[in-house]
Order: sequence, then C-alpha cells, then structure tokens
Amino acid sequence: MELLLSVPFGAFLLVWGLVWEPKPKTKKDLKAERALLASGEEDIFDDDQDFDIFENLTPKQQRSYLRRIAQRVILLFLGIVILLIGLARQGGAIEDAQAFLLLFALYSGALLIVQRAEKASRLLVFFVMAFIANLIWRTAIYYEHEAENAWAILMALIVNGLFWLLIGQRFPPGSSDNIEVVGMEG
Repeated sequence: MELLLSVPFGAFLLVWGLVWEPKPKTKKDLKAERALLASGEEDIFDDDQDFDIFENLTPKQQRSYLRRIAQRVILLFLGIVILLIGLARQGGAIEDAQAFLLLFALYSGALLIVQRAEKASRLLVFFVMAFIANLIWRTAIYYEHEAENAWAILMALIVNGLFWLLIGQRFPPGSSDNIEVVGMEG
C-alpha cells in the first residue's frame, strides 16, 4: 500500500494523464468506417471538420469518448492527490544537495524525453521512461535519499511543466512523416 501512496506513483499517474490523449473514435470504429467506404457506401464520415468532431459521432461513440475523457481526468486528479500525500509523508528537509541535484537531473531528463517524443510513440516512450524512473527511485531509496527523491520528482514535474508552457507549445516535436531527405538524388 505504501507504493500506491508514494510520490513516484502520483507522478506516474499525473504524467500518464497528461500524455494519454483519448481519440474520439476507436480503431474498431475506424476499421468499420473504412470497410463501409470500400464497399461503395457514400462518404457519410466527414473527417475534415475537426472543429466539431463530437457531432459526427454516433451516440455510442460519444459515450465511449466521454468515458475516456473522464478516465483521463481521474488519472490527473488521482495523480495530484497521491503526489501531495506522498510528498507530505516523505518530504522532509533536503539534507544532501548533490543527491537532490542528481535526482532532479535524471527525472527531468526522463520527463523531457517523454515530452519531446513523437506523438505516435509518446505513450510507449512514457512507459519505458517510467520503468527507468522506477529504477532511479528505488536506487535513491536504497541509499536513503527519500526526501531528496520526493522533492526532485516534484521539482522535475514543475520545471518540465514550465518548459512545456513556455517552449513546448510554440515548438511541438516534429513527426517522422515530415522528414525530408536532401541530397543523393540518383
């Protein structure tokens, strides 16, 4: 039970809620639409209207989409609550500044990698970085740097949030679809 109320678990839920973007239509719905289009049905699925995608969904798709949005909100809320509970339990005074700075750099680097990952593979990168962050967290606990660990995670979340607000929104990560190779025209 201690793991479920720890700072890393709260940060994991919070970042998962931020990284996971629910899609209005599931893969099953998109496959069914493509099958209808291939069979000669007229194009009743107009995906060009991105501004009001909710009206183009069936009632079942709307309920499913709203359920996924609610799941995302729950992830964010639980992440914040567990993060604060874990910080209150583990957060003491920082005794070793070097350990804090090292942990802060490691956690910030992992979050920055997730933040700047390509959108298509961001969730996979998130789970890989979460595994690495778990190893870092357990190593810090082994060396008895619990307070430094908790504060480093919180500060890494804050600094990466500020980076996203100031730089990440203006310059989103590129996509591999937009890569243009120059030279070697044969």
